[in-house]
Amino acid sequence: MTEYQELVEDLKGLIVEAGFNSRWELVRAYHELGKRVNEANEMFEREKIYGEKIVQRLAKSLRLSERTIHYAIQFHKQYPELDLLPAGKNVSWTLVTKLLTAPKEECQHLEVEEITIKKCKNCHKKIL
Repeated sequence: MTEYQELVEDLKGLIVEAGFNSRWELVRAYHELGKRVNEANEMFEREKIYGEKIVQRLAKSLRLSERTIHYAIQFHKQYPELDLLPAGKNVSWTLVTKLLTAPKEECQHLEVEEITIKKCKNCHKKIL
């Protein structure tokens, strides 16, 4: 391998690592944003009044969409610790939002259990 090829390979690695680090830092920053907003709501004990207004105000002040702030809040609630993320550090904000908006899997039980509840005809109390 020539010196030039070694330089190219080294620089490619540098770019890949920087991209990975920047994606992770963005995810970490949105997680922290969600944490701080959740803590502010708890601190003021006025979430029902304060919660939506703070999202609107923060969106305007931070020049982010309200949806992004809602995702950040939901992200922190669903994953209070970043190491709980299924993809670990190999994640992007796009993947996080997909995890948050993915439909929950419905139970696929194969067996059905029938339950019969017996009641007294007069007083309607359950009979064991």
